[in-house]
Amino acid sequence: MNNLRILFLGWDFLPDNEHEPETNCYGVAKAMANQVNLSLILPKADSNVYVDNVHLIGLNQVNFNKVSPARNAPKVQPFAESAYIRPEIPLYGAPNLPENQRAYSPERTILSSASSGTASTPNNSNHTSPEIANFFEQVNWDQLHTEGKVIQYARFVARFAANSDYDVIFASNWLTYLAGNELHLITGKPLAIQMNTLSQDHRDLNNQGWRYELEKMVIERASYIFTPSLVIADCLEAAYPVTSDKIFYLEDATLPTKLNSIETGSLNLWQSKEDQQLTNYLPMDQPLDWENQANKMVQVLTESYA
Repeated sequence: MNNLRILFLGWDFLPDNEHEPETNCYGVAKAMANQVNLSLILPKADSNVYVDNVHLIGLNQVNFNKVSPARNAPKVQPFAESAYIRPEIPLYGAPNLPENQRAYSPERTILSSASSGTASTPNNSNHTSPEIANFFEQVNWDQLHTEGKVIQYARFVARFAANSDYDVIFASNWLTYLAGNELHLITGKPLAIQMNTLSQDHRDLNNQGWRYELEKMVIERASYIFTPSLVIADCLEAAYPVTSDKIFYLEDATLPTKLNSIETGSLNLWQSKEDQQLTNYLPMDQPLDWENQANKMVQVLTESYA
């Protein structure tokens, strides 16, 4: 085992699940932990689950009264903590005024914003209030929409891990990208992301929405982008302003014979001969080998710190 310390941001950790969803990080985290020092942070963890070499942390188990504030505040306010995010294109009906002439509503409190699953302005005091200390338990996690969960996870990961010791931040899927970005802004540590699909796999190409903007932001700031195939890597370069030296594909995809490649705009789409349905999600003949993926990611990250 080498001395590289990886802070692994995960979502689900299901060792007994036969049909692992995209959000389950069990296989790759376990394989990476056999080679590096790995700490895994989940939204919720079972205290009865133990895995060799994995320092497993659930935010539901953290007492935030004992968490020290970040040593260095970020120069740029993180996305999830901003009271206002300026759009690149003004929304319909929005005042077309210069930035210094706009008036914004007062900043929302942490408790009021959290109940709706939205972002808030951070507490600038030097101590943590009881509400924040037990906040994760007070939030009805299962009732939050997906975007709300992503934001709450990012907020508490940033508070918990800002002063922890690690070399690389690793965000294992899109639900953890915001948390990885927050920590990157606060600590300056390099950010690595695993990108098995693009937001365009789940959205109309002309209506990407919040997930697309989050994906675009984290791609620009990540130092390492791991994709499962060269085809997805090519789509990534076509869809985003990213240089190829940041992209590492983990294995080549073998395209099923029933699919024909066509060109639509700047993206590669695929058409089925059977149902003529268009999609830019690339199915693979065999499931991904998580252990091989983990080995390749560890190799890339380790060589960067050799």
